[in-house]
Amino acid sequence: MLDKWYGDIGKKIKGLAFGTFILEAIASVITGIGLMASDDDLVPVGILVLFAGPISSYVLSLFIFAFGELVDKACDIERNTRGKKPQTKKQEEPKTDYYEPSGKVKVIAKDDTFIDLICPHCGKQVSFARDTKSASCPWCDANINLQ
Repeated sequence: MLDKWYGDIGKKIKGLAFGTFILEAIASVITGIGLMASDDDLVPVGILVLFAGPISSYVLSLFIFAFGELVDKACDIERNTRGKKPQTKKQEEPKTDYYEPSGKVKVIAKDDTFIDLICPHCGKQVSFARDTKSASCPWCDANINLQ
């Protein structure tokens, strides 16, 4: 029952912001014209209300719209992360098909800027800049000599 009234609340808040702006702008124009028509002494005030009313209404509706956008984004984040566990970087078991405890570096691919290889200590695939002489594996912190 509540989802019918309050479901998709971010879009409803944004719609409220737009509706409020339209109503306040119309009310400001009518009030400004009414003030100018009622008395010659109120013409400057009527002009001020006629022009400043819709502008201030627009600025205030931006804050309501922004709040609706925040609610929308928070609902999207909640929907996208519901039931998912936070991801943590954990040590995985080494891949046995690449694992070479001999200490040799097994190169997988080379190009002009990077070299992809298998860490000889943990068996993980790592990438380094082509001109790197030695580095440490981001998975197991082992020193790898690339010369």
